[in-house]
Amino acid sequence: MVPRLIAAQFHRFMGSGRTSPALCGCEDEEGNRVGDVVVKLRGGLDHGWTGLLCELLASRLASYFGILVPDPALVVIDADFAELVASLEATGPDPKRAERMRKSVGLNFGSRQLSDVSTWPVDRAIPEAMWQGATDVFTFDGLVQNPDRRFNLKRAVNLS
Repeated sequence: MVPRLIAAQFHRFMGSGRTSPALCGCEDEEGNRVGDVVVKLRGGLDHGWTGLLCELLASRLASYFGILVPDPALVVIDADFAELVASLEATGPDPKRAERMRKSVGLNFGSRQLSDVSTWPVDRAIPEAMWQGATDVFTFDGLVQNPDRRFNLKRAVNLS
């Protein structure tokens, strides 16, 4: 069962991610704090509701296939919360984030924030011990056609 959470605190927008995800402190429906969740804002997804469903389905499929993923959740953003965050962002370095937040009122996809992981550097080789896991993730991303895993071939081979 995927929990339904409520965004109660806005910490920041994440430094990476195509949809400008937000890090939010969340509560369950009884008002108990459940921790920090990375929320992929529906207003930043290419296909709104469809994008939300794709995120959720991909998370559950990855888990089914034994690929480790953060615990998923459906995160409710109410209009007052969205407007407060949007008003703070409207004059910030990226005013588009304000509009994304306003368009994300209602259900959004979220996953527990992980604290003991980092992104893999593009220019660093994958150790042999990690090849199988990397192959599994690469294959899964190809299967679900994950748009976050595009590779700029032109840049990689210095074509102009």
